[in-house]
Amino acid sequence: MEKRVEILREYDLLDTLPEQEFDDIVELASVFFGMPISLISLLDSHRQWFKAKVGLGASETPIEQAFCYHAIQQPEEVFVVPDSLIDDRFKTNPLATGEPHVRFYAGAPLVTDEGYALGTLCVIDKQPREFTPEQGRILQILAAKVTERFEARRNRLRSQLALTVANNKTAKALNRLLVAEKVAGVGNWYVDYKTDEIYWSPEMYRIFGMPQDSPVDLVRWREMIHPDDLGLLVKARETMRPGDAATSFDIRIRNTAGEEKWLRYTLESNDTQQLVGTALDITDSKAAELRKEQYVKTLEEMLFALSHKVRKPAANILGIAQALQKDTVKEAEAKSFAPLLTYSADELDGYIREMNDFISRHRNDIHSGK
Repeated sequence: MEKRVEILREYDLLDTLPEQEFDDIVELASVFFGMPISLISLLDSHRQWFKAKVGLGASETPIEQAFCYHAIQQPEEVFVVPDSLIDDRFKTNPLATGEPHVRFYAGAPLVTDEGYALGTLCVIDKQPREFTPEQGRILQILAAKVTERFEARRNRLRSQLALTVANNKTAKALNRLLVAEKVAGVGNWYVDYKTDEIYWSPEMYRIFGMPQDSPVDLVRWREMIHPDDLGLLVKARETMRPGDAATSFDIRIRNTAGEEKWLRYTLESNDTQQLVGTALDITDSKAAELRKEQYVKTLEEMLFALSHKVRKPAANILGIAQALQKDTVKEAEAKSFAPLLTYSADELDGYIREMNDFISRHRNDIHSGK
């Protein structure tokens, strides 16, 4: 496809409805020049189509018959045919020999900012006539007005396209952000205490167990925060100033389903009466942390208890060992220590097994964070 036709399609003019601003120009040209026919023609790869017309019933003609096709070959000049029937280029043209009987033609090309001629503003008579340079200049001025409107149209279309592309990119970025929020379990929020305006992202609604169309106000929000933790948020609001580093703390909430959740709030202030922040659902990790703390506490208690329990069998074994090292110990006496030594060793081994069983039972839960 030739570049000129590609440019033409950027204007989205072909096969569009009539528009008054273009109809007014062809009517003005027809009256001013005293011509029965005036057209704004556009030429694609196979036809000329009329965006506006006076004195002509047809909406298009084949490009092979178009006087305007010859006109656009010289974009900087007005193309004039004083008498088509004595012009070798047109004397057999169906538009000259039949309806609408074009004898005189003058066309000023419609030239884009890039220098491509899309069509013409032309005036036509059924009688041969002359066309002065002054008339040609006036026709060019009118053609320039047409082109100005074309360019304004293309600029609007480009702006709309750029806006659409930007909106699509924004929508895709927002969708990716929302997906990331959901995967990470992070919601974001904003509150303006001057206007009571509150924004919750979809993930905030999910965390709090509320439909996304539910109204949210400060009173309801506070009611869902654990009373013992609400003070952290109130203190942050009262002490944070614009420019301060973001602060984080963990709070508990009870959602609409009655579930207690742990959230890690991170917030900062961009205005003395505004707070923005995020809420990370750390319920599972908090539960794992609490289990780990309980495990460590229980293990410490067990080790403390075992340290007392193992003293007796350890003391027995140590005493027997010391006794056996004496030269005065007779063989029969040494053999009598065997049952006590076996009992003490079994007792000590039982305590060790007890501790190992406890560690084994809880190791997987601790490492997996369940």
